Amino acid sequence: HTTTRKRWRISALPLLVALAGCAVGGGSQVATTSAITAAPQPTPKVTYVAPGAYYPFLADVHFQPSVGYLTALQFVTNLGLQPLYVCTGYDASNVRWQSQDESGGFAKTAMPPHTLEVAPTPLAPGDWLQRLAASASVASIYDGPQHCPLIPVDLTPVPGRLYFLGQSVWLEYLQVTFAPFSGNAYGQALSAISALGFRLADPCYEQSLPAPPWRPISQQTSFASSGALVVAITEANSAQWSAQLKGVAGVAGVVGVTAPYAPICPAS
Repeated sequence: HTTTRKRWRISALPLLVALAGCAVGGGSQVATTSAITAAPQPTPKVTYVAPGAYYPFLADVHFQPSVGYLTALQFVTNLGLQPLYVCTGYDASNVRWQSQDESGGFAKTAMPPHTLEVAPTPLAPGDWLQRLAASASVASIYDGPQHCPLIPVDLTPVPGRLYFLGQSVWLEYLQVTFAPFSGNAYGQALSAISALGFRLADPCYEQSLPAPPWRPISQQTSFASSGALVVAITEANSAQWSAQLKGVAGVAGVVGVTAPYAPICPAS
């Protein structure tokens, strides 16, 4: 049985963010204190829904035409942001899973072009919106309400269909190892894990108390030597994420998955 519903913004937390008509928030990405205390300051690059009002947990980032998709993807993930299609309804486990691959929309010439929809993860700094706006690669940012079509939900699961984990998500870290390949290997690996709904993760950093000063989140250096990414499960994954990972082929083929992944963290 399938029905439809609209989603409304019901909370400022990433787990529950839903903006005017459909929007949804960021899964296991429960914001740390540092990620929710800093209010963004007005900037000409950022569109707010009204004077003094802002939505600091979702943003459409419009890049300059010279910026390619993989470059844009590396830029936002380095800030601790996760590319997410808001209108897929990924915060509900009775919504059919859809890929979060934004490469197709990014390449379109329709207005606005060169855009990534993003949401912060626990690794994002409190001033991530200002940091985005400060980059010469970013043309503008929209962080107002997102209006979406009605999102179908299955009241009874359909056999053989994939569904989002939604609010049934649990926090689990993985290490995903990719086959060696030429070109922008790191960017292609990021694209593969982002499409499936994973986010970059740093277990030791995320679990440190007190929270350490923010640092860039890029794993490009470690990836160059290990061919592996450390990621976390989010709402935007499907319940069959393990099988999906093993089926990743092409230039970013997955050759190994360690799940759960629990690194030995230095004493704080």
